[in-house]
Amino acid sequence: MSQHNQSEFQSADASDAEIQTAVNALAHAAGARNGFVQPTTVYSRAMRDAGELLATLLGVPATSAAMLPDGELTAYYAVARKNPIAARRMAQKRFHTVPMPTVPVPAVPLPTADMATIQAAMEAQLAAELIAIEKRLQEAQPRRVTFEIPDLPPVTVDHAHAVLPRVLRKALKRRNVYLVGDIGTGKTTLGKQIADILDLPYYMAASLFEEHKLFGYMFGGDYISTDFRRAYEFGGVFLFDELDRSDPSVVVALNAAAANGYCAFPDKRIERHPDFILVAAGNTAMRGATREFNTAQKMDSSSLDRYCVIRVDLDEALEAAVCINPAWLKYCRALRAEAAKQSVTDLSVSPRASFEGAIAISEGDTWQEAADGYIWKELDASTRERLERAVPIANYCNEGGIF
Repeated sequence: MSQHNQSEFQSADASDAEIQTAVNALAHAAGARNGFVQPTTVYSRAMRDAGELLATLLGVPATSAAMLPDGELTAYYAVARKNPIAARRMAQKRFHTVPMPTVPVPAVPLPTADMATIQAAMEAQLAAELIAIEKRLQEAQPRRVTFEIPDLPPVTVDHAHAVLPRVLRKALKRRNVYLVGDIGTGKTTLGKQIADILDLPYYMAASLFEEHKLFGYMFGGDYISTDFRRAYEFGGVFLFDELDRSDPSVVVALNAAAANGYCAFPDKRIERHPDFILVAAGNTAMRGATREFNTAQKMDSSSLDRYCVIRVDLDEALEAAVCINPAWLKYCRALRAEAAKQSVTDLSVSPRASFEGAIAISEGDTWQEAADGYIWKELDASTRERLERAVPIANYCNEGGIF
């Protein structure tokens, strides 16, 4: 090996303490709470300096370290914070380097079988680390879908729910859809995304109990308009959220506008605009209250007949892409599964709880504060105690995971 290469690789003999110092420096430069640098982090100049130093300590040639993408630096960081030996092997395997020791280290004679066992164990550990990193990086990638509609500019949706293409197909044909699903599954977001993709105005209303809030009213001889009227007359996407919690008579009054090409408003009859799109949403299928949603109303069959019902289930891949704290997400999912196992209907660990709770932790909340605010929400003490025993929060917030 040339003198140049020898000096370039010499730092690969850094001690575990030096490597840990570099790991901490990178986390500090990232402002990472709990020592976690997220796989999608965009590096600042300070992070690049810390990341490149860490890479060289692990055995990456300095010239190569300067060319590494942010994601690969994060991968080295992730392994090094848990196992410096595996990180060294990872770097050396990637760049086919052999670190040059500054001080000769006498070999310690060990039986061949022991050396083979150690070698196999190290390789198995490295393989497990790399698989885990790859999985984390894949889960963290947002689901990006680009929609190309004739006569409109292409629109890329970073966080696309699995049912978005189907809802869009219905919207393009101006079919009325009713999105039904649990809380926090992205129903209202779907309505907004449809408007963005089709470059149309977006309007919404929720839980209506008076017809005038939908159709407007006359006051002193003047017509007082509504968002529904504006969308119906001039075009736009109108989201009727929580339709199943509205007064059934209001929903029935909407039937003519939903199914026909006109609507009778207090001032005059209006023709339905070609770009009017009606999207409704609710937690139930308009068939009345359930154990989880006991304020839902049973709607007239004529109302249900006006819509194509599309179920919006929990999209776990989307949840993983949006949640910024993998350990918190793992806790939420474990608690969600346990609540279902125990048939607890008073607790909903929705995707919104995983998104918002992770953000709260990044903003300074403790895990317990985030759980109190976004999961437990004053749940009765006995049920909460039972669930906490089955899924201890300490098992997750203290987890020594990769990220």
